[in-house]
Amino acid sequence: MPAACFRGCSGGRASAPSIGGGGLPFEVLVREYDYWRARYVVDFDDGTSAVRRFWPLNSNDIVSEGVAYGMLIAACVEDFGTFHRLWRFAFKHQNTKSGLMRWHINIDGEEVYDDEGEGAATDADLDIAFALILCAAKRRSLPPLAPDSATHGGGGGGDDPYHACLNARHSDTRAPLKVSEGVPNYFGRDLSNYVGRACEILDAVYSCCVDADTHILTPGDMWSSQDHRTSCCNPSYMAVAYFAVFAQIEESDRWLRVRDASLALLESVCGTDETPLLPPDWYDFEQRRPGADEVARWATRGGTVYWFDALRVPWRLAAGVEWGAEGGDADDASSPVARMRALLARVISVLVNAPGGSRQSCGVGYERSGAALIVSGRYHRDLAFTSMAATGVGALGLLEAAQWRDAVLRTRHDAPGLSNYYGETLRVVALCFMSGRFGLPDGPAGGWACVSEGPRGGGHPARQGS
Repeated sequence: MPAACFRGCSGGRASAPSIGGGGLPFEVLVREYDYWRARYVVDFDDGTSAVRRFWPLNSNDIVSEGVAYGMLIAACVEDFGTFHRLWRFAFKHQNTKSGLMRWHINIDGEEVYDDEGEGAATDADLDIAFALILCAAKRRSLPPLAPDSATHGGGGGGDDPYHACLNARHSDTRAPLKVSEGVPNYFGRDLSNYVGRACEILDAVYSCCVDADTHILTPGDMWSSQDHRTSCCNPSYMAVAYFAVFAQIEESDRWLRVRDASLALLESVCGTDETPLLPPDWYDFEQRRPGADEVARWATRGGTVYWFDALRVPWRLAAGVEWGAEGGDADDASSPVARMRALLARVISVLVNAPGGSRQSCGVGYERSGAALIVSGRYHRDLAFTSMAATGVGALGLLEAAQWRDAVLRTRHDAPGLSNYYGETLRVVALCFMSGRFGLPDGPAGGWACVSEGPRGGGHPARQGS
């Protein structure tokens, strides 16, 4: 990882490297990434790729969240070709209303299932925007790619850390995946393109997915207008670590207002230091109660419990703790990083002592008090819950961090025909964090200039030259 691109993620601790600060070798991360990519990434003939939910109950469909996670993962391992193919897919499926990605795509990567599928999911677009920034920061210190380097690994010539690692292991068995003939490949031409696209997405998210009165993130671009407004939100969408980066890039404080509102909301749902609580999947910030009857009627227990959405909160907070600790304000209890650390400590204290899991793993879902929802069965130890919790344990520098890392490394679903898209994808996200490669972007010395490349609406002129 080029030192010029990233500040370290050790969190300023003088002890042994944390799980978030380089405790996992890059070679191990590449091995797990290769397994995950072969299993869940599908490549289309138009030069795009997507992360598919290989599971009959979901019709093997594609959701924006998966594409966003794929972009984050590919940026972390610096597989720039796969990153660009995933980005092209996200760009291709931006909706015409807001310019944000449609959240639900069918198995062929083309048709949206229904009217609801046209809308965006806020968390995915925030992750996509950050992934673009992350990839730009990582890419800028490497030699530019040739215009015709149209393979899934950025040319396969060994000029990036991902392929250098593969060559060192003599295990690059995948043939280069050529972009279909006639499809333009713009990757490597203009580095500021990624940052510019990220700014466009951020502008759309702020305009369409931030409540104007409270600065709280809404579920998507269909839930913020005056005639279709909701006070329900998803705490796991609060990507508190990203917002200071977005503010720096935009040279604006509007994302700092979103960060402060997000932290205040998380503080309202995570109890106190004396009586900590787990965040719920959904929360009504006007009624001040867990659940989201209007938005998530389908959610388990009405969205009132710590389930498959809320499990991402530890990771969101862990990134903020790791990155923010270098700012020198961790000892100021009112600072954002100190508030993130306090919140993370509450959540992790419940999880590590929860009866449904163990000292190194989590069960499948919890009451907010920590009581297990499922105490027996095939997936008693759950990959998604454990992986996300492990990032929090590592960021806090707890003694059990290595055991949690090993628990994540030991667990993956190799059984033929058994798909756990969500768990295995979040597992690799967690491993990226544990390797220290989910780093804080450090922009060029001249600053990140966000220059609009054209309007978002209508025919999306910016798509010419994606």
